[in-house]
Amino acid sequence: MLVVPVALSGQDRDVSPAGSRYALLIGASKYDSDQLRDLPFTENDVTELAQVLRARGYRAQDVILLTEGIGAEIPRYRPGVANIRKEMRALLHRCRPPDMVPVALTGHGLQFRGHMEQYFLPCDANLEDAASFLSLTELYEDLAGCAAGYKLLLVDACRVDAMDETALGTIGGRGTDRRTRPGPPIPRCCTAAFFSCSRGQASFDHDDLKHGVFFHFVIEGLRGAAADRVCRVTLPSLQDYVSRRVSDYVRAKYKFANQVPERFGCWPATVSLVPQDRSTPHREGRTINKIQDDAPAHPEEEGNHSVDLRGRVGTPLWRVASHSGEIGAEFAARVGQKSRPGRDLE
Repeated sequence: MLVVPVALSGQDRDVSPAGSRYALLIGASKYDSDQLRDLPFTENDVTELAQVLRARGYRAQDVILLTEGIGAEIPRYRPGVANIRKEMRALLHRCRPPDMVPVALTGHGLQFRGHMEQYFLPCDANLEDAASFLSLTELYEDLAGCAAGYKLLLVDACRVDAMDETALGTIGGRGTDRRTRPGPPIPRCCTAAFFSCSRGQASFDHDDLKHGVFFHFVIEGLRGAAADRVCRVTLPSLQDYVSRRVSDYVRAKYKFANQVPERFGCWPATVSLVPQDRSTPHREGRTINKIQDDAPAHPEEEGNHSVDLRGRVGTPLWRVASHSGEIGAEFAARVGQKSRPGRDLE
């Protein structure tokens, strides 16, 4: 039998970056109880995501985690606003043109009614002080200034216009001039943002998953469930897999709810997010062997414990990555309200 080698087409060639892979994963779960409720599963999201990235080829020391569990032992890794900015800029400064750097955010957030800007709320956020917020536009600008060739922002959060800007009174500090931009902040070239839901939607988690629905399927996708026909997990293949699975899961679990992930920015279609694993079955409907977490532990991760707390839709919550209650009497009346699992300020 004559075997003739066939060259891969351009779209089938793997053009994975030849440089290093870095990751910054931020999970904020505990907040000022007078303003915001604690969130469930955010530490689970980023901790398991770190395990998958390390198992799929990221060096342990290049995957940086900021969580309450780690921060309790090593304060520099607590997900406060100053720590996030410091660790973000230190990591991005290390990157070179061949490198890839995903940044994952999960926690509370808000969005002012009538404005497109969205804000991540670190664990030390104060709803009466906008300087304690972290705007996504600021993150885009930091990523745009990074030399890495491939930069990805993963955001699990609700995207609901729900906070009255005037309720904060006189606001000063970082980000105040960005709230009046005419359109949504869009990542620049070679930078993409993948949100857990579309504008106006809530982002859900579920006790059965012990994760946000979005990050649960992101993690499964990176393990291999989202691999394409040549065993690559690219951003388009991950988006396709996660969007379908998230939407189906939320509709099945929450009556009348809808959650459709959304992506912004530009990203080469053939770039693998993780090194290819040709031994992993990748078609949906087939069994995918769970990759064992035998990678070395993060040098500062000892003492990290996941937090199983409560929160979601109908409560002042916003999971980042990817959002929005009013500070006045209406907003105060909603603090502590329990409803379906969701992450928004409604």
